[in-house]
Amino acid sequence: LGTDARRSPPPAAHEPAWRTNLVRGADVASFVAPREVPFARATGVDTAARQHPVYVGWGTLALAVAGGPHLAWVGVLGPALLAPGPELVVAGRPTGLANPVDAVVRAVPFLGQVHHRARWMLLGQMCLVVLAARGAARLAVRWPALAQRAPLVLLAETLFLSPAPVPLPSTPDAHPAIYGALADLPSGPLSVAGAAGPGISPQRVFFDQVAHGRKLLHDPNRPRDGTPRKGAVFVVLGGPESPARQRWEAELGAPEVVTEDGVGWGPRATALTGGSRRPSPRANPGGVRSP
Repeated sequence: LGTDARRSPPPAAHEPAWRTNLVRGADVASFVAPREVPFARATGVDTAARQHPVYVGWGTLALAVAGGPHLAWVGVLGPALLAPGPELVVAGRPTGLANPVDAVVRAVPFLGQVHHRARWMLLGQMCLVVLAARGAARLAVRWPALAQRAPLVLLAETLFLSPAPVPLPSTPDAHPAIYGALADLPSGPLSVAGAAGPGISPQRVFFDQVAHGRKLLHDPNRPRDGTPRKGAVFVVLGGPESPARQRWEAELGAPEVVTEDGVGWGPRATALTGGSRRPSPRANPGGVRSP
């Protein structure tokens, strides 16, 4: 859930990753277009966290059709009509055509608060699985030999034709040591740099919150390496060679907490950004720091 998708401008140019719907809504062609997006595996979890594949799978769809009419089809078709969002995009290119079903989203309170409309297909895909299971049961009665091959067909389709990489990239379940060292800093909210980027899920900061227990000054819909927030404890993730870490040590001076995987400053240091800066010995050859 997040900001209303209607506030996001439509894509202005061709989106090469249209099969995985990285932004705003579901591409109409992505429902039925197979093939993995080549960059998805290479770029890692920062991209995987934004993927919203709605590919229904031809094998799954065939089994669902074999199952015959059922009320669960409403649970497939309804989300499928909502998932494209306000404007229809086909194969990565805007059509300029409005989605007429989007009027329902505007009329019903809170429906527009789904930040990425393709998430509606989570419900649609679950209903499709129910229909496919009914179809498999019907095949087992009428054509047992064909029913025995159906799981192999679905497995092959998932492994070789699914737009999303299999297995999906994941992040380690260990917390950076810097969070355990924050007890040395004053209490208060936490601002994190390095909360997104190659190899880092933008949801990672929420998982790490259980390690430090502080309020987060982080917008999950707009992850960025950003700027320290006034009055907040500021943490920069990354080892000594991290460019972000080197930058903020030059901006804020020597950190108050240092670990192998991050550094941290208390509210007094972060309050100085945007005004007078406290130079570090690295930034000041004389090694003299302002009080």
